[in-house]
Amino acid sequence: FSNNDNFVQGIVFAGSFSGHVARYYLLEKKAIPASCSFGHSNKVVEFAPCKLPIILDAVASLSYDGTICLWSVFDGICTNKYEHILPNGCQHLAISQTAIEICAVSGAFAPVYIVNIQEGVIMQQIHPCNSFIVGMDFYSTSSCSWLFTIDSKGIATYDTLTPATAKNHK
Repeated sequence: FSNNDNFVQGIVFAGSFSGHVARYYLLEKKAIPASCSFGHSNKVVEFAPCKLPIILDAVASLSYDGTICLWSVFDGICTNKYEHILPNGCQHLAISQTAIEICAVSGAFAPVYIVNIQEGVIMQQIHPCNSFIVGMDFYSTSSCSWLFTIDSKGIATYDTLTPATAKNHK
């Protein structure tokens, strides 16, 4: 779509230490504020794109206090908010692009939490690493999703999250 005869090249979400979520339109030569929302009450630590059945283009945000919010990319409205479903210390968020309900959250705690982001329910806890996780992301095919993690010692692991093939590999 366009904004004053300038076509929007993209949309960027940014979080604040106070929990505000700002959405910006990226135009050809500048970025302009599109909306500012109040979904979190603590610092926003990460965003991840996701696709939901009703809202095809959405963004999930994670705050330090374990709150997950789902935002419509189109209008910036918070469509779902799951307050404090995870422990304090959340830092990383990854979402499977094929198993659209699966979200993984890690932080300053031992397990990685696998969350159903359509219902706001913790499905399981996994322990893919022996130390603090510094990064994670999903790789998915039509039949399976793998969660890749790397810890603070540089050890990479992957876990298959399809129940029939659930295994951990280091």
